[in-house]
Amino acid sequence: MKTTEPTQTLKKAMATATGTLLIAASAIASASQAPASADNTGTQQADLPKYLNTRQGFDVHALPEDQVSPSLQKGMPAHKQLMKRTKGVSTPDAVIQQNRKDDSGSRLVFFPSTPPKMMPYLDGIYVFGNTCIQPGAVINEDPLSTGAQIVKNRLSDVGFQYSFNHGFNYTGITGPRPIGGQRDFTSYNASLLANWFLMRTRDGSQGLFIATEWDWGDGINYNQRNGGPNKSLGSLQNPAASSRGGGSYLANVSLGYSAFDGKLVLMVGQLDATNYLDQNAYSASGFNNLLNESFEFNQALPIPFGAWGYHVAWQPVKSFYLMAVSAGNNYQLNHNPFQYINKNAWTNMMEAGFVSDDFMGWGPGTIRFQYAWTRTGSENGNAVGINWQQQLGKHSTLGWFGRLGWADPDAAAINGVKSAVTTGLVWQAPWAAAGPFRYANNDQLALGFLWLTPADSIKPVRNNNEYGIELAYVMQITPTMTIEPDIQITRNPVHGNGKDTNVVFQIQNTWHW
Repeated sequence: MKTTEPTQTLKKAMATATGTLLIAASAIASASQAPASADNTGTQQADLPKYLNTRQGFDVHALPEDQVSPSLQKGMPAHKQLMKRTKGVSTPDAVIQQNRKDDSGSRLVFFPSTPPKMMPYLDGIYVFGNTCIQPGAVINEDPLSTGAQIVKNRLSDVGFQYSFNHGFNYTGITGPRPIGGQRDFTSYNASLLANWFLMRTRDGSQGLFIATEWDWGDGINYNQRNGGPNKSLGSLQNPAASSRGGGSYLANVSLGYSAFDGKLVLMVGQLDATNYLDQNAYSASGFNNLLNESFEFNQALPIPFGAWGYHVAWQPVKSFYLMAVSAGNNYQLNHNPFQYINKNAWTNMMEAGFVSDDFMGWGPGTIRFQYAWTRTGSENGNAVGINWQQQLGKHSTLGWFGRLGWADPDAAAINGVKSAVTTGLVWQAPWAAAGPFRYANNDQLALGFLWLTPADSIKPVRNNNEYGIELAYVMQITPTMTIEPDIQITRNPVHGNGKDTNVVFQIQNTWHW
């Protein structure tokens, strides 16, 4: 049954889409035989729903007809679109308005096709939308993209929204390798984040959902659990953040509840708190951004991952939110999380965020202050962090990010990092509207710098200060697939031979479904 149901669903989805196209073709043919007033035609076209588009969460606008991919037209009509969200960005009002009320007449709507209400910043965190097609690709249509959009649209009809990133990565290392090991690494990795909205009130003021995360990674020529680029380098930093650690595992299975018109979200279950806290629009994803894991989240903060815990988010106004998580810090992958509930292995973390639509005339910006207190064994620990993102110009596509974190010896022992500093620039949609490098949502040119110091728990080390610099370019090849060449320079790996310098080259393709 588990094998046939998805197949039947996909067949029904494709059959419906094919029927819709045939009806549309018939209507067009009939219209061509009957004369129509130019004024009436213009009015009708003006009244038709338009596909919306955003530049990775910013700058929402109606997508011009000549930029609409045929894969999007075939996969979903404009009136059903729920725009793709970007974590760390407050969802624009025009996109939130797509979360239409259900007019069925019932007080409760089960498996709703649109999510419950959420405040703008929370909406960007907990809602995925039903759009995977991106405009401006080098290849404007392909069967994989069309099929992915059809499936995504169909599943959203029953409340299932998701972000599925998967693809291949090659990493090559030059320079010293203190522990030997290989220089070349090839892998296939996948990450599925999904929220299934089970029910909501008709007005959207309350809702219930299940949040999940499934990760899978396989080193084609190495074991991801026992080796990788960071092992060969002897470094704290992991150059390949898309590496999912080997094998298949669930990192998040939790029950969520939204209330008070989306001002409050509560969650309980197995949590990957990195999905909710420490987000940054310019530095957040190893699948479509800077590839070094140090840019994905603050390495000095002991953010709970995969353990049983509790999460609360509160956004009373658009300009401020508060998040907290309380969860275990000793979880082992693919084990029963209930077996690891221990008051002597626990982390509590809070994050306060201040959101501005236009910070001092520079455009949208968000600053986050973080504090964590931990219990490991009989010792208590503390850690603090700052996370800032800022657009550099009111109408600019250039953005800056910065993270700063510090942990005392007990809290630092969890991740092995005492302090972490990362900063950089990201130029989104850097090219013109036409040509082979034309404007696309996922196109970006990014430069990042990192500085890490080791925890006392992993000493002795050769170097107390480890550095890195990364240059990456993401290019939209098809409406759902990107290719990213990436080069990194690592300096002074903590377990290096001395003042080592290594060059790490990567190329990664990712399907974003």
